[in-house]
Amino acid sequence: MYEVANKLLEEAKECTRNFACLNPGTPPLCKVTDCINCEIHFILRETVYCPYFIYFGDELICKCPVRKELYNKYKV
Repeated sequence: MYEVANKLLEEAKECTRNFACLNPGTPPLCKVTDCINCEIHFILRETVYCPYFIYFGDELICKCPVRKELYNKYKV
């Protein structure tokens, strides 16, 4: 299991996937396609709604603090 600070879990209380991304190999991880300064995380277009993605033109940006930490810390 991946580890993130409890503070980040509290910040992501709107997670609709029950933090499935914390378990390695669990499918519903949004794929990060690009990252700018460990702050802006572009993700592949999702077919399932997530309260943490926003559109930036034709691209999607992830705002989930847990997902961003997983990418920044583990590159997953």
